This record gives sequence, structure tokens and C-alpha cells, in this order.
Amino acid sequence: MHPRFLPLQGGIEQLTPEWFAQRKGRLTGSKLSNFCFIKTEEEYDNYFSVVFEGAPREPFSDQARGYMQWGRDYEDVAICNFLDVAPKTLGDIYFAESPFFKHSDPTLGASPDGTYAIYGEDGKIVEEGVCEVKCPAAKKRPYVHFKYYYVPQTFWEMSCSGHRNAIAISWAPKNMRAWRWSWSDSYWKILSNIVTAFRNHVPYEEFRLLQAELIEASHDIANNAEILHPGKGWKQYAHRTEEIKATIAKLNETAPAADAVTLNSLMATRDIQFAEILFAPGTGFYKNKLVPRVGSKEAGREFVVMKTDPQVLVVPGYVSGGEIRIPTDEKIILKIKYYE
Repeated sequence: MHPRFLPLQGGIEQLTPEWFAQRKGRLTGSKLSNFCFIKTEEEYDNYFSVVFEGAPREPFSDQARGYMQWGRDYEDVAICNFLDVAPKTLGDIYFAESPFFKHSDPTLGASPDGTYAIYGEDGKIVEEGVCEVKCPAAKKRPYVHFKYYYVPQTFWEMSCSGHRNAIAISWAPKNMRAWRWSWSDSYWKILSNIVTAFRNHVPYEEFRLLQAELIEASHDIANNAEILHPGKGWKQYAHRTEEIKATIAKLNETAPAADAVTLNSLMATRDIQFAEILFAPGTGFYKNKLVPRVGSKEAGREFVVMKTDPQVLVVPGYVSGGEIRIPTDEKIILKIKYYE
């Protein structure tokens, strides 16, 4: 994808039984931003039911689906563009694909968008950390300051991975910005307190006090983060974006079908509703059914599972309508990203 980007090295291979087992029953970092937006006792109780009691999630709106797909489409573009310019500011930096990190607490875990390492002149690592990428879709402009409600996610990722630094990137078609911050024991205490309280389902009034403390501390981290970009940000160029997208598409096309798994194997370990799946090129289903139905360009993109009972139905990207029924007993799924 990029000379400074490394595929997964070591760790548990994705889509294996061991990989699924390590995620089961863990509170992951992407759920934490919701703590900042709970406004009523009813919302508090409902979110607890979704996270810990298996209550059904409300379907995404068409607008939300579009925003999420935009983020998925351009996350790798953002990383590649950042790696083009970051060495001038940070030195000899590399990104690596991230595994799922298990916390020492068996109920916690996190999957950063990546991890990074900066090397000194002697070839030794001088800094390591996690990376979180956001591609705002509503106005298609990068954040002026990194959004405070994503800060808890970065600390969750640092704690689970054992890192003590985080880089946050905000990418848009014409501009890109990035920030860096380090571990804070005081912030972690605040975050741990609200997670423990939520898990214990304390009274709502007690949760509200912890919520206010978390929001204030998250604003403080975001507003005082080290600015990595020059001026108003790094200018982005459409031709470079298209080059990166073409490279990624080519990599997806050459992915071996031998790595594919069945939907039955996925559904046996976890609820796949609203998950994003990538079909393995080279299979009979891909060539003979999927491409003729949606076209070669759409066939290589993520599909979203909209229904699992009595049959599995997916839609291309986050576009509503045009549901496709897919077999559950054929090895056709190359990758999956669960809805958290």
C-alpha cells in the first residue's frame, strides 16, 4: 500500500478461531465516544442493554451509512498521504497494520487503525504509538481540533496495546491535519471510572457527574495536543488520491481466494449484523454472481450485512436498497469488520 506501511507482523491472524475468541465479550474503544452523548436516563439504560445485554441496535440512517462508507473508503488514503509528508516532521516513521489488542482485563480490547514507530539514526526505535484516522464526511473538511469525543478511544487503544503515544489524523480531499499526545495517568483514571460505573450500571445521576468530568478532560487533551501539520494543514491533491485508491484496488484484486472463509464460520462466533465484509476475488460467487450483479468496481468494496435471518442479505457499501442474498456455506468472505 505504501513503502512505509507494514502488513500485520506476528499476532493472531484475522478470521481464525483464535482471533474471534479473543474479541468475544470485550468492550472495545469505538464504543466509548457514545458516553459523551448520553443525555437521558432512558438513553443510558438503552445503551447499557445494547453493549452488555445483546439488545438490538437501531438501524443506521442512509446519511449515517454514507458518512461511514466515506470514512472506510478514505482511511487508507489518509494513512498513505500522511506517510508521504510525516517524515519531514517526525523523522523515519513507519505505520503497521494493527492486530486486536487484548487488555489484561478480559472484558476489554481495542483495534487501532494502526500503530507507528519512529526510528533514530542508529536504527533503533525512539517512539511508538497508536494511530487513529478520521475522515469527516459531512463537510469534507478536516477537523480544526481533533474531536474530543474520540480521545477516549485513543487512550483505550494505548492501554490495550501497551503504547504511550497517539497520533490522530483528520483527512479531507483538499487538506489534512494531524496531532499527537502522550499517556496521562490522570486522564486514564477518569476514563476508567466512567467505564467501571457504566459496567456496574450505577444510577444515572452518578453517571452524569462522571460524564461531565470525562468531557472536560477530553477537551483538554484535544485542545492542547501537539500540532504536527504546518499552518492550516497539508494540501491534498486529487491525482495522488486516485493513485492510492488504484493501488489499494489492485491489492484487493490479487488477494488469494484460499484465505476466504464461510459466513457460517463467522456467525458461529459472533453477531454479524451491520458488519462490513469484503468478498474474496477469484471465487465462483465473485466472478459469476457478484460482478454481474453490481459491477467489478462495486464488487471490490465493502458490503454491509443488513439481515441475517432467515437469510443473509447485504448491500454494497452503505447504500440503501439493492439487497443481495449470499450463500452461507461457501468460502467467499475475505475480511470482516464488525459493527462496534
